[in-house]
Amino acid sequence: MLDKVDVCVVTRDGKLPKGLEYLPVKNIIIETSFPIGLARKRAIEKVSTEWFAFIDDDVEITPEWFPICSLFIKDGVGAVNGTDSYKGLGVFDRVIFNGSPIPKEVTYKDRLNGNNVLIKTDLVRDWFPDENMRCYEDLAIGRHILSKGYKIIVTPALCYHGKDWGSVKRSALWAGREYTKTYSISVFRSVVRKIIEPLKHLVYRGILYSIFTSYSNFWLIIGILQSQFKERRV
Repeated sequence: MLDKVDVCVVTRDGKLPKGLEYLPVKNIIIETSFPIGLARKRAIEKVSTEWFAFIDDDVEITPEWFPICSLFIKDGVGAVNGTDSYKGLGVFDRVIFNGSPIPKEVTYKDRLNGNNVLIKTDLVRDWFPDENMRCYEDLAIGRHILSKGYKIIVTPALCYHGKDWGSVKRSALWAGREYTKTYSISVFRSVVRKIIEPLKHLVYRGILYSIFTSYSNFWLIIGILQSQFKERRV
């Protein structure tokens, strides 16, 4: 297990995540810069430990998170994610999570989850975000790690991600505004994909998750269309 880790918290107002007492913290690095890509980069620059954690301010770490994630820190591994379960959406909380019930590797198409992750510091010292990166910076960080031949492991180490319907809407809008550019996909294909997605989830993950995805994807599509309208005006 790691001895000590710096914990980087990217936040707008200096708020700290819950459960930091369950981590072997050396330093807490708070970064309030904007946009988020710049904030992540500036936080990384201040890290002094071999491995560090990104824990977002709306996350609650559980006692088992660090011990489980630490089991996967070995040669050839560049980052280790936990699984965040939503907290604050009532009955939907029990079906909404980002992660995996069993350990698995992240592929180049997948997205590293930047809200609860341990990262090998020297792999991201040379990562430089787009100066206007407002979303998907964790996807870029993950791809940077994978490009160096290192693995990213998603574990069932549990944490909680505080959400309400307003924050789900805001996150979806942000993601939508950057979606087509990030994934190099047309607006038409993006919209069709996001309309079909809840139907797939209805089959594989049930009605509650399908309803949640329909809500989130509606606002993501609005974000996609907003970005397209803005580009046409320019």
